[in-house]
Amino acid sequence: MGSRALIEDAAGKGYIVKEGTPLTSDAVVERIYKDALVLRQYQWDRKERQWVPKFVTIHLTKEEAGKKK
Repeated sequence: MGSRALIEDAAGKGYIVKEGTPLTSDAVVERIYKDALVLRQYQWDRKERQWVPKFVTIHLTKEEAGKKK
């Protein structure tokens, strides 16, 4: 079945993602760890004159149940 993660956007809407899920037009979930998501984005390298992958790590947080702000 593979790893899945629950993420939330700025509006508070939740999404379940798995490896390979596109998040934006240029970002895809590459890897899911227990405490982090690794995204693969492509950016133009002017020196190489080609698109190269860039990996971005987003650390996940887990809110405690019943915790009030």
